[in-house]
Parts: sequence; structure tokens; C-alpha cells
Amino acid sequence: MPSIMERIRNYLNSQSGRQTRDKARTMTRDPHTRQRLRHFVDQWREQRHRR
Repeated sequence: MPSIMERIRNYLNSQSGRQTRDKARTMTRDPHTRQRLRHFVDQWREQRHRR
């Protein structure tokens, strides 16, 4: 049975994996998406810091 990393690698090298990767790259170029992601990461860091 392939390890989880092998399965991920196989997926990313497949047709649908490439499409997903390209879609993610396109989304990261959008300033609104970057702002939402930055806000999410900031909240996550604050929650981890409070523990």
C-alpha cells in the first residue's frame, strides 16, 4: 500500500491534480483571496498563542 506522500504525489501528477494546482495558483493571485487568507492565518496564530 502506498504511503500518504506517494498518494499525494501521484494525485498532483495526475490530470485532475494539475487542474487543482492551476486553480490554486490562479486563486492566490486574487488580492481579495490573499486578504481573506491572511485574516484566517492571523486568527489561527492568535488562537494558538492563547493556549
